[in-house]
Amino acid sequence: NRQKRSPLEWIRRAVLQALPPHKATPHRRAGMTLIEVVVATAILGFGLAAVYVAIGASMQARKQAHDYYLGALLANNALEEARATAFSDLAALNTVSAIAIDENGVPDPSGRFRKSLTIEASYNGNPSVVKITSTIGVPRARSQGQWGNVSVSTLLIDTF
Repeated sequence: NRQKRSPLEWIRRAVLQALPPHKATPHRRAGMTLIEVVVATAILGFGLAAVYVAIGASMQARKQAHDYYLGALLANNALEEARATAFSDLAALNTVSAIAIDENGVPDPSGRFRKSLTIEASYNGNPSVVKITSTIGVPRARSQGQWGNVSVSTLLIDTF
């Protein structure tokens, strides 16, 4: 009378039969050899180094995104200042070119951002329409002296 075997028992028996028989060494201790420890440590070291590099790249990307976000805010603030200026005085704003500013938009010779305003009078031939473009130069994270730009434009109409 044969006992009924489960599928797992069949698999276990098949695996045990496929494996070569090993010699039982009475003096062998359970544990890892020095080579196994060195290889495992090396693999762990490479993994940790990769994580370290990824974290550094992530922090740099976050800083760059933050700078571009600040650049967009500064560009919008410059347009709001232009909107608050009388229409007849807008031409005076056209002299703003690559002024160093800080994170608050205040002129500062050591500021990290560069602000420029371009006033295009008589836009499309219409003297009562002015196009204002605010461009903020944002320093690039990895390249010294190179800038990315954030530009925002609007049209103002003289209604008076």
